[in-house]
Amino acid sequence: PKHPGFETTLGLVGMNDSRKRPHLAVDILQHVRRQRPDFRLRIRSTLPWDIQWVWKNADQHQYYATLFQRIEDDPDLKAAIIFDRPGPNMAEWYRNIGYLLSTSESEGCHTSVAEALCSGSQASVIHWDGARTLYDAYVDETPEAMAEAILRRAEQPLSVDEMEALQHSSAEVFDIAHTINQLRQWFS
Repeated sequence: PKHPGFETTLGLVGMNDSRKRPHLAVDILQHVRRQRPDFRLRIRSTLPWDIQWVWKNADQHQYYATLFQRIEDDPDLKAAIIFDRPGPNMAEWYRNIGYLLSTSESEGCHTSVAEALCSGSQASVIHWDGARTLYDAYVDETPEAMAEAILRRAEQPLSVDEMEALQHSSAEVFDIAHTINQLRQWFS
């Protein structure tokens, strides 16, 4: 079951490289909060200054310095963004999340979106090659379209039964046994 407040909580997993584009998650939050100031964003990630290769790279350093200065300078954003350290308790973290954001330029393994859907969270995925193959109902072309989709979904939140149906159908689609069977079929 979800924790109280999940309905108005966006989540982002990982921001340890600018290709994850956390600035877009902040843009989405800002857009959503214009109509729904009760929304917030939780970012589950190692922070960039804790990753030597990221923090020592001049472009990465500047990207994150600009992002964190933007958050620091905007009291509305600063009050609405929570940074959660990574750890093995992702299932517990997803209990706080109503909408998972996937803002990366591309995805390597798609794990966070699948995990979120299996937890009963909805997703909002920015388009990248192959995204529609996996997450068609949740893919949008721009951060603005992602924010608008979240606002539309928030107008009619999932019932407990609908959330359980999402959890079960997602678990069937992303189940490891199902994936292994698909791989066997493809390679036999």
